[in-house]
Amino acid sequence: MKTADLFKREHDAILESCKVLDYMCGLLNSGRSVPLEDLAIILEFIEEFTFKYHLLREESIAFPAMEAAGILNRYGLIGDMIAEHHAMKGYVRLMEDSFAHNPFHRDKFIKGAEDYVEMMRSHIEKETDELFPLADSRMDQESIGKLSGKLEQFELTVTGKGRLDELYRMPGHLRSEYPG
Repeated sequence: MKTADLFKREHDAILESCKVLDYMCGLLNSGRSVPLEDLAIILEFIEEFTFKYHLLREESIAFPAMEAAGILNRYGLIGDMIAEHHAMKGYVRLMEDSFAHNPFHRDKFIKGAEDYVEMMRSHIEKETDELFPLADSRMDQESIGKLSGKLEQFELTVTGKGRLDELYRMPGHLRSEYPG
């Protein structure tokens, strides 16, 4: 088992949500409208799945295990990943803030969404191409197995299987309207 395998399904769902969000931005940039309810759904997915599930699992379970295996956090690759997590949260706050305006602040939403999508795609690529191979070179199969068990336990106790299944379906439901 490789560490990238532990996050592949999550990364695929996040990248699918990025395609949807990118398509929505294209519509908004061309002057077309996107129902606010659909924008709220994609934001709900990002907040609950990407931040409260995926990034939290990385920061509280995976990164500490990688750090214990000798991968630098501060001034290292893990620290870079955490800094990007914080930057992406800022882009999402910008998107959320666009709803506070009446009427909806289209340009603010687009700016936050485009920056988020660009950074998230780059971030996942860095994890897949750099961080996970480094972790695999430093962690033995027993350590990766323990990490897998802790990640699974988090899924069951923190998020819950039923809610997690709902979250995984969200981007797919939107893809029929926003094929990207």
